[in-house]
Amino acid sequence: MWLLDEREKNVEDPTGSWITDVAAAQGTDRLDADALYSERLTRARFIMEAEGLQALLCLDPANVRYLTGWARDPWDESGTTRYGQCAVVTLNEDPLVLELSPGTLSSHSLDESTPDPTAVSFHPDREPATQLLSEGLHRLRRANCLGTFGIDHLGADLTRLASALAEFPAAEIVDAHPAMLKARTLKDMEELEYLRFVTDIADIAFQRTRTEWLQPGATEREIAAKCQGFLVSSGFESVENLMCAAGLNSLKPESLPTDRPIEEGELVIFGILGTGPEGYRVRAQRTFKCGGIVEPEENALYRRCHQAMRLVMANCWPGRTAGSLLDSLRDFPELPAPVGHALGLDWHEGFEIGPGIISPETLETNTYLTLRVYVREGDIAVGLEENFIVTSEGPVYFTCFPLEKDLL
Repeated sequence: MWLLDEREKNVEDPTGSWITDVAAAQGTDRLDADALYSERLTRARFIMEAEGLQALLCLDPANVRYLTGWARDPWDESGTTRYGQCAVVTLNEDPLVLELSPGTLSSHSLDESTPDPTAVSFHPDREPATQLLSEGLHRLRRANCLGTFGIDHLGADLTRLASALAEFPAAEIVDAHPAMLKARTLKDMEELEYLRFVTDIADIAFQRTRTEWLQPGATEREIAAKCQGFLVSSGFESVENLMCAAGLNSLKPESLPTDRPIEEGELVIFGILGTGPEGYRVRAQRTFKCGGIVEPEENALYRRCHQAMRLVMANCWPGRTAGSLLDSLRDFPELPAPVGHALGLDWHEGFEIGPGIISPETLETNTYLTLRVYVREGDIAVGLEENFIVTSEGPVYFTCFPLEKDLL
């Protein structure tokens, strides 16, 4: 069985429809940060009400950013390492960020850049997470917020919070990690626009790699450096990893770029892991042919890789469990098994997909996923990775750079 790709796009034609679709990615005018923060906070509060939570205290940097928009900076203005941040969110009041450094514990509201002058002192003999949570609870008490509180880091020793909890005789502390993960896994409209932006930039980077930078004689590191410069100049906050692996180097699944010149006719696996505006991630991969004639074994391997990807993606509908997505490969033992996970503000934002993983998590509409497949045979290897969203009409690609027609 062989599934053809339905994306009718021509890599060689710079005026192709896909380039028109992503042209707007060169600017950030399409992004609305205020609407993004509003949507994320609204979703979190909706889930808080459904879970019966009066307040959230979150230490996970991804949750802090989701709830407040504050990106964790490990350094303060003096160059001192910060120990952490805590977001305090109630159903009605503006969110608050508590920041801890070796000198002080301070607070910030979302519209203020200066610390709260009433910040409490830092206690070097107490665990940082406990200090942040304790101060968060004290502030909730002063605001007369009573009821059930969610904490996303129950690894902190709650017995050390005894003095703070004593102020809440009827308070209940519950694990807020599942609620926050549910909030972040399902994407709202503005979140999808940010994810579209970051994948658009990645698509353009693939195009420039394929048509400009990938030439016989260029080194893997030279190509990766040009790509990194383009990504950062186009709006990426950071580039966590670039994979440019040719020839024998491509046989290492997590290979780093080297000074080895790429030879004509080699297959090159090129992958992007990066963070776009407001922290949204992309991780995508393509395999290119650097000139020369496509060999039959290259064609067969590329088709196997692509077929495995498409068979699993075809299962990604609302209502399917993550643990059942590889069931479609049972009749095709010759195909490699893709792996993947939910993606967003974190690289692993939810459940895992892969062989041997039994997950009861159910796909819902607006679940955003990454799926990758790697296969090697002899001295050649192929890798592909797609980012897509689950919809009521099936999976929808966000990474849209076309596959290699000659290899298909």
